[in-house]
Amino acid sequence: LGGVFWVKQLEHLLIALIIYTILMTGVLLQRSDSWWPGTISAGALVYSIGSLNKFSGSYAWEKVPYEDVMKDTEKHEYREEKGVYVQPEM
Repeated sequence: LGGVFWVKQLEHLLIALIIYTILMTGVLLQRSDSWWPGTISAGALVYSIGSLNKFSGSYAWEKVPYEDVMKDTEKHEYREEKGVYVQPEM
């Protein structure tokens, strides 16, 4: 499977990472004697949220522009057309 399923799996993975980071930030703030471990973990939370926003909005995976598809010459071979096809009448 690929396509939509793959993208949704990656989005859910990033959301799970954010939830886990929130949980661990709370644990570190609660159990630590200083506030430094929680602050460092909160920085990771900011980065995780930014990564999810970038992933959700920056990539045009559903609708790739036609020009980008045609630039990929490795996957497309162009054949010279020989003659004209005319469908016979029934």
